[in-house]
Amino acid sequence: MTKLANRMKTFTLRFVPHSESMSKRLLFAAKSGKPDVHPHELQCSSYSDLLEIATESRLEILRSIISKKPKSLYELAKLVKRDQSYVLKVWS
Repeated sequence: MTKLANRMKTFTLRFVPHSESMSKRLLFAAKSGKPDVHPHELQCSSYSDLLEIATESRLEILRSIISKKPKSLYELAKLVKRDQSYVLKVWS
């Protein structure tokens, strides 16, 4: 197994159109003292935020990761026909 495969994690992009859901989660976290932190989750409450995050380049890379399951950054870059540095830059 390659180093990249060992570090692969599930990432969730969640669209929650009603901000009250987020408010409830934050209120629960504040009352319970348990942080509501999900390091591999990104949550958006507006279409403009979602569209800013989910660019065509990012979606192309994500589709390639899901469908082809590359074992390295080099292999992923070849699949999307981009430089490795570009693939890294798109996600930073």
